[in-house]
Amino acid sequence: MATDLSKYYEELRRLKRENPKLGRTMLEHYLRTMYRNELERLNLNATEIYDSYIAEARQISEPGVESEPHPLLKRPRRN
Repeated sequence: MATDLSKYYEELRRLKRENPKLGRTMLEHYLRTMYRNELERLNLNATEIYDSYIAEARQISEPGVESEPHPLLKRPRRN
């Protein structure tokens, strides 16, 4: 059974609309903080929710949602 993530997507949309400079890390932190018990009970991960939100936004080409790699996946540039 798939979990309905629309509640979390709507919250991410609202946050992006109100605070366009918020990055991935802060949005994931917000989800973890505000929905901690719910996410644990449903066995959901804030990073996976954010990734699926971005994927859905790309599908419907929602304005203002740009691809942003996860901060831990960024690699330093070699000279």
